[in-house]
Amino acid sequence: MPNVGGPRASKRLLSCVVHSQMLYDAPIWYTVTEKKKLVSKLASVQRKIALRVCSAYRTISTEAAGVISGIPPIELQLLERREKYLGIDGETARANLITRRQDKWNLGTYGRWTHCLIPDIQTWADRVYGKTDYYLTQALSGHGCFRKYLFERRRVETDACKYCGEQDNAKHTLFVCSYWEEFRHDYHNEAGRPFNALNMMTDLINGREEDWKLAYKAWAARKTNEEVFVFPLTDQ
Repeated sequence: MPNVGGPRASKRLLSCVVHSQMLYDAPIWYTVTEKKKLVSKLASVQRKIALRVCSAYRTISTEAAGVISGIPPIELQLLERREKYLGIDGETARANLITRRQDKWNLGTYGRWTHCLIPDIQTWADRVYGKTDYYLTQALSGHGCFRKYLFERRRVETDACKYCGEQDNAKHTLFVCSYWEEFRHDYHNEAGRPFNALNMMTDLINGREEDWKLAYKAWAARKTNEEVFVFPLTDQ
């Protein structure tokens, strides 16, 4: 599954197929998951799937990749199936998974920029419109075309923004840097509200196609404006 080329239903389909294979008869063999090595192997496979589904760089944390892609951690899916096998109704087992997943996300130390944008996992996962792609995932993860990210990986000589000199991270490029004010201004004119983190995520989550496209355009349309989007950071 390639990272570029936009969202495709085939990625979701392949994800479902692989998860079905990993979770086959899980209630029966669940007890062996006490062996951390086995869970680690399953989690490694799942991580690769999540990266492809949301078209993320391989440097993104497993936690953030799972949230952005909407894929619950494999160990929690195993536990959910075990609970249903033991007689807990499906609705309660799913509610338990959601609670455990949210608690784990809140207490985690990785993917904190993603947590700032998506503090409530289920609200994001339950949206009725909109798929992530290579460009949107950069904004949601902070891993991509930002100078701070590139500097930490020795791809550029400084983490300073090439336009204003401030440290260039996702927050700076999205909401602060004056060079990109034109896109924020266009959003403001069309939406009637400023382009900030709260409004962007509200538009991406509320289920209205026109709002999703408006928020997406305010960020991803920049890829056609600047060569900053074509750094050679492929994830093969």
